[in-house]
Amino acid sequence: MLVERVIYLYVEKGNRECEEAAKLLNEANFRYTEVEACPGGLLLAYGASDVPLAVVPGPAIWGEDLILVGIEQIRKFVEGEYPSIFYSGLKRSDAREKRKRVDGYVQKTIQ
Repeated sequence: MLVERVIYLYVEKGNRECEEAAKLLNEANFRYTEVEACPGGLLLAYGASDVPLAVVPGPAIWGEDLILVGIEQIRKFVEGEYPSIFYSGLKRSDAREKRKRVDGYVQKTIQ
């Protein structure tokens, strides 16, 4: 049984890159929770204070979270450029689409 996981997106209101990160996650149908960033808290918790910052909870078998700092890392994640284990069990707002890594390429399948 897969445990569904949700991405945490730390943002600052009015920040253009934060708005773009939210748009990317929405368009890719990832479910996420938007959290108002507290730079000092982010630095202590994740070692970075830049926003947008996305935390992808690690799968239970791995246990480590994937920390994405900045719009470029979030864009790469949405495009499927990280190990497939991080995509397993992520909640989607539209469960019809699945992503699989096949020989280094992302394959989208519609169910």
